[in-house]
Amino acid sequence: MLPPTPAPRGEVLCGQARTSEGANSLNDADFYPAIIGFSKGKQFSDNKYSSPQAALIRTNTKLPDYLERWKLPEREFNEMSECRVISTSSLAGDLVEYEAKVLSKGQCRKMLPDQEDDAICIDVNSCRYSHCELFPSGAMFVCNDTLVGLVKKAETCESYKPRAVTNLYRLGPWLKRTMKNLTRMQLQSKFAKHLAYLEFRSHRNPLLGGVGIILSKNLILTACAPNLKKTNDAEGVAVYGLKVTKRELPKNQTCHWNNIINFQHFEDTPDPKKAQLALIKLAEDMELDGKNAAAFSLPIHPPEIYAKCVVVHTMFRENEPIIETDVIVVDKERCREQLPGLYEYSICIQIAQPTDDFQQCDVFKPGSPLVCDGKLAGIVNYDTKCDSTKPRPCAMVNKYGKWIKKSMSVLRNMATTGPRLQNDFLSLLSLIIFRQCFVKSLHMNMNVNE
Repeated sequence: MLPPTPAPRGEVLCGQARTSEGANSLNDADFYPAIIGFSKGKQFSDNKYSSPQAALIRTNTKLPDYLERWKLPEREFNEMSECRVISTSSLAGDLVEYEAKVLSKGQCRKMLPDQEDDAICIDVNSCRYSHCELFPSGAMFVCNDTLVGLVKKAETCESYKPRAVTNLYRLGPWLKRTMKNLTRMQLQSKFAKHLAYLEFRSHRNPLLGGVGIILSKNLILTACAPNLKKTNDAEGVAVYGLKVTKRELPKNQTCHWNNIINFQHFEDTPDPKKAQLALIKLAEDMELDGKNAAAFSLPIHPPEIYAKCVVVHTMFRENEPIIETDVIVVDKERCREQLPGLYEYSICIQIAQPTDDFQQCDVFKPGSPLVCDGKLAGIVNYDTKCDSTKPRPCAMVNKYGKWIKKSMSVLRNMATTGPRLQNDFLSLLSLIIFRQCFVKSLHMNMNVNE
């Protein structure tokens, strides 16, 4: 049996490669990488090594225009075709191609009797290397400039036997049907209209930020906010009505803020094992039209035991939408064992099916909302030493309802001019230790007009 199918999440590295004359590498000269995330996909498999192996993914944004589409086969595979396998070099990661030796159908059935009838069998034309070394799982099998198949994952690669390839011609109906279904899927979270992207700016630290939840036309709930009066020429910026990430601030969706109330006192950085909540009052009102931007109601009750929970977040990549990721609510006792000393009114979460390039410490920014059965349940905390192998605490919003409402009332009565901060806890300079993705996302904001 194959390992459990991972959730369709991850990254695609797109590169513009140019082959040097006479070179075997497709990447010997220029290479312009672009990383694009994906969160939707479908796999064709019944979880057996002997079955066809193929998957379709839908990227979160449009692929670069310089990429060209492979042709899919329109007729049955011809064993006499000239074919090659295109894969990545294990050393440098460059794209390389190798000539493939195609076995007859009879030889294929004899040497790999457990494979599906439509499988193609190939080997490498080399005495020095085996297909186990040169043909990684998922490598493209190309004949006459047509993508004929995908090299299959073997339970144990045996170099003295040929390698099986999934025959894409036989999967034609499934490919067309799945492409249509994936195209219809909604990428953006329906809760995106409740999100605001927060920036903390100064002349020395141009951009550090997090996420918040819109509670009213000028109030935002988040995990923690900096003490702007500790840094000269500092300002807070909130961008609302978010749909996709853009490099330039949309002026008609940008508000400034400097009035803050934090739940806890912190001198330098907030303690991840204590409750983290903060309310921000904007200097200008947001235009909440209910479609692109809307307030989120505060919960009265905690989430049900078997509630479906997601974290709404952004990957902070150009033109990528705000998405939601399924999470598991970790048992309270188990959470306390892994995070001793954690505050009482917390909800611990973990990504349902994490992958190597999709870990909660990297993708869940401070202030991201935990939503269970469509209701706000928690606010993801800030932790400079976040460990993706352990649960991530969130403040249980319903337990702090009285504090939130009282703080909202205090902020409504505050003047919007001049820095008026409650609960001195965090300097802007300390936020430099926010995860590097914040720093790298200079001027990465959201734009509803895309």
